[in-house]
Amino acid sequence: MRATENRILAFAARYGRIAYVYFKDGQPKDWALSCKGAKSGGDAASMARTWIARFDPDVVIIEDPTTAKRKGPKTRSLIQSMLRVSERSSALVAKTERTQNHCNKFDEAGTLAETYPQLASKVPPKRRLWDPEHRNLVFFEAIALAQFAGFLSFDDVHDRA
Repeated sequence: MRATENRILAFAARYGRIAYVYFKDGQPKDWALSCKGAKSGGDAASMARTWIARFDPDVVIIEDPTTAKRKGPKTRSLIQSMLRVSERSSALVAKTERTQNHCNKFDEAGTLAETYPQLASKVPPKRRLWDPEHRNLVFFEAIALAQFAGFLSFDDVHDRA
């Protein structure tokens, strides 16, 4: 069985929001974000528990909170809460370090949207210096974590097209 044949649930957290992208057979099938779930660690844990129960994933992918250098303390605590819930589930939990292989998050989102056109409508416009960060970037962070963890392959996606 190739890695992309698994049911994969990738979690991500950014300031003021948490999100998931659910993959089946290497393709995104569902995604959502929650601002309410980002209010506290308990809320994040509750949302993660709901999402895990809904999708019954084989693998949960999440950023390793100990290596989350560019996250604030509150966001790291949200990740830690989702990680604890994930570790109590029957799914394999893959903690990974967040790396960025693009000039910026917007370029990364554009590249990932080319690979996964289902999420093309979620690509945010380029941010002006004074604009707040767009809420949809959290989806692309979840996808990037899944790719970096080795559970999604560009080759597998392109072979099926």
